[in-house]
Amino acid sequence: MKDITNCFSSNNKREEANSSFFLPVSLETKKGKTCLYKGIYLYSRYNPVSLSVKTALDRSLQKETLYFIPSPLYGYGLKELKNKLTGNSHLLCVETDQNLMAHSMYHMDEDLKNDPDITIVRTGSSEALYSLCRKLGLEKFRRCEMLILNQGYKLDREAYNGMFNDLSNRIINFWENRMTLIHMGRLYIRNIFRNLRSLAVAEPLSGLRTDKPVLLAGAGPSLEQALPLIRKIRDNIFLLTVDTALPFFKKTDIMPDAAVVLESQFYNIYDFYGTRDSGIPCIADLTAYPPSLFVTGGPVYLFSTDFAETKILERMTEYSIRPEPLPPLGSVGVTALE
Repeated sequence: MKDITNCFSSNNKREEANSSFFLPVSLETKKGKTCLYKGIYLYSRYNPVSLSVKTALDRSLQKETLYFIPSPLYGYGLKELKNKLTGNSHLLCVETDQNLMAHSMYHMDEDLKNDPDITIVRTGSSEALYSLCRKLGLEKFRRCEMLILNQGYKLDREAYNGMFNDLSNRIINFWENRMTLIHMGRLYIRNIFRNLRSLAVAEPLSGLRTDKPVLLAGAGPSLEQALPLIRKIRDNIFLLTVDTALPFFKKTDIMPDAAVVLESQFYNIYDFYGTRDSGIPCIADLTAYPPSLFVTGGPVYLFSTDFAETKILERMTEYSIRPEPLPPLGSVGVTALE
């Protein structure tokens, strides 16, 4: 068959084209079904199955990998991928379009929909997708890779890329945090117990508010370059700094409005050299080095990162004494931004 549209009269072709902009249309060819939606053939008009299957067969799969597959449509290529899975790898098929999802579920083989190694979900939310992956067992996966099997990806490229990048970064952060926990977990727990006494005097994080734009200053090499700008707009901004940038501002005689503390080890205290009794508010993780919290003499605001699923954090949450929870983000700068 040279062109699938040759199967229809001219009137039928116009009706088919119009309807395919609003709802997906399944069209039969000599070599399987293709799908027309929003004016785009999501599979080939001539050989719908072969390209997806070839893509699946040509792809080398790794163990402990979560394969992100945008817009699974009819499932072409999924069987071939499933047969190549090894070592806790999993196929995560994501559809953002409700119409395509309903269409896919009608046309896809039941064996694929019920396969324990394949998860098919309709969502456009990175948070919802992350929650689903936690239920699958995030610890099973060392990495996330995208595998495109058809043109459905192009219909919502930005959303698919966003969800994939978010999920990839979360898996990376999970393992970075896991490795940190192996080395630092006992210190974190010890600091939590030492900082519990500070709960009685700490301010609620929700009370830290400002009507000014917030400028977040990290400790990177560009900070010195930004100094003239910071001086120029200082009176019109809320200057939030990470603890490692405090020595820089001490030398410039610029007083930050607050400092964020994440470091749990004793050498963190050196970042506060020269700030004693300065009154700078301290925003600290519950795992932070306890003496750092009170060096400046300013108000203390506590938060609590979810560095691990531990009984102590569960009990604190249960008794409503846990400070504001934040996700484990790996660095003080990213945590300050959150």
